[in-house]
Amino acid sequence: MSVRISCTHCRKRYQVPDHFLGRQATCKNCKKRFTAAAIAIEPDEVHDAANELAELPRRPRTRRDLSPTPAVESDASEVKNQHKKQRAAIPKWILFVAAGVLGLIFVGIFVVMSGIFLVTREVQRTASSFDNLNQISARLRKREKIFMNFPPASAQHPNHEGHYHSWRVVSLPYIKHSDPVEAKKIETFYSKYNFDEPWDSEQNLKLLPMMPDFYAAPGADPESGMTPYLAIAGLKTVIRSLKLPHPNGYNGTKIVNIRGGTAHTIMVVESKKTVPWTKPEDIPFDPSEPFNYEDWFKPEGFFALFADGTPRYLHAELFQNKKNKSLLTAMFKINGDEKIRFIDNVPTIVEDTFRK
Repeated sequence: MSVRISCTHCRKRYQVPDHFLGRQATCKNCKKRFTAAAIAIEPDEVHDAANELAELPRRPRTRRDLSPTPAVESDASEVKNQHKKQRAAIPKWILFVAAGVLGLIFVGIFVVMSGIFLVTREVQRTASSFDNLNQISARLRKREKIFMNFPPASAQHPNHEGHYHSWRVVSLPYIKHSDPVEAKKIETFYSKYNFDEPWDSEQNLKLLPMMPDFYAAPGADPESGMTPYLAIAGLKTVIRSLKLPHPNGYNGTKIVNIRGGTAHTIMVVESKKTVPWTKPEDIPFDPSEPFNYEDWFKPEGFFALFADGTPRYLHAELFQNKKNKSLLTAMFKINGDEKIRFIDNVPTIVEDTFRK
């Protein structure tokens, strides 16, 4: 294909093959060199390129001839060079500072998310503890309404005398579980549990994995058969340590016996120690002997179920105060020797001005 070009010095025009475009040529008219560039001209001004234009050295066409024009390549390379210069112009210390800031942001996000996870888990654990104590409370209170007394820590079944069993076992059937699966499990347990044998007989021990879910510690597997929910068992407590003939015996603690007030007297706690749930074992309490808090409760505090059916969380710092040194043991006893009041939801021993 032919194109028209013009000398940039004398304006002499020529018609040449298109592969001349962009190359240096010598004008036959003025003998000067110029770069061939296509122009628009009239047909009568066309001259024969073979006679008037100096022949340039020919070379075979290469892949480079098919690539973008030198001007385009030049623009692309200039853009790259500008980017390199801009990157080189940024001080390295700024890059380090930016990397450090991003690192701190990611660490902060991780810490916040971890804190949210821990708080959520603690909230779930607290809710589970309260729910378990409410389930236990419902059965103990229902049994008290039927027989007018609370069960002892160890008792015989009304129809099976000879062996003693835990209050956790004998208080089960008084309220049906809201979950059909758990209700069926408790029903199956009662049909297989042999009250004519001790709790640790071969047959009864096989039933330990059938522990109801509300006797399991929060997050623990009920099939472990281990429970942290223990009664305060003594001669003057709500769940008495006496071995009575059967659970509806009249030697159990009555509501009228709790002179300190049911809202101020603890009957069951969530202990840091666990025992087999069918074993008649609880926390022994004798007011004449010192009670060691660290043996049974976690350093930060514990959940407790009061005789009025209310579960509460009690902080350990309440019992480290000199004024409340005997507060814990006072809440275990039913005789009401010390007056206890909840002030701003905090139990406190107060003076009994009425007795004075």
